[in-house]
Amino acid sequence: MTPSTDVWVYDKLIGKQRKAPSMMVARTNAFTCVLDGKLYVMGGCEADESTHWAEVFDPKTQTWEALPDPGVELRYSSVKNIQTKQGKVYVRSNKKNFVYLIKECMWEVAEENLGESTCEIENVCYCYSNKRYWWYDAKCEEWRLVKGVSGLYEYYKTDSEIGNYGGKLVVFWDRAVSRLTATKEIWCAMISLEKGHDGEIWGHIEWLDAVLIAPRSYALSHCMDFLQ
Repeated sequence: MTPSTDVWVYDKLIGKQRKAPSMMVARTNAFTCVLDGKLYVMGGCEADESTHWAEVFDPKTQTWEALPDPGVELRYSSVKNIQTKQGKVYVRSNKKNFVYLIKECMWEVAEENLGESTCEIENVCYCYSNKRYWWYDAKCEEWRLVKGVSGLYEYYKTDSEIGNYGGKLVVFWDRAVSRLTATKEIWCAMISLEKGHDGEIWGHIEWLDAVLIAPRSYALSHCMDFLQ
């Protein structure tokens, strides 16, 4: 895919797309999130783009503004995902987790556990961490295990990525077919969720199977939500 500065906006009222002001630097497969009505875009460009590695778009002024340089460690790492939490922007990478403090206009290393992969389903936050699936209990302010999915753990040895597929938890992971082949299999599981009378969230594995053959050099990055 050729890097581009183009940005398109979908107008739900008229059902059409329109071109928005271009980004300051060309990107491909960049990560985005929205916070306080502004669009944050990070990565997807050359790692030495220290002055434009991350930028933010203000729809009110229709302008882009570069964020401060996050530093060499983040720019040269493999970004897995970005998310917003408590008015901050968190970046999960293969090395460390980082947080952008909007009010202070500065980057810091995030000490808290963000989970290895996260998503939100029906206003509940889920994460994959330490080879287990968790949900965040907002009332108790603590992470709790998703019950009923322990049988899934035996199917993979590598990390997995999770996402929201029409209100269900979808899980992707890869596994090598054999040491003699130059390919690997991409597996997927679909999990329906329900809250039990005990207050716990239970998962029910509806199906799981290999869905794609990929080159061994392929690396699973992140999972994008699909809301039906």
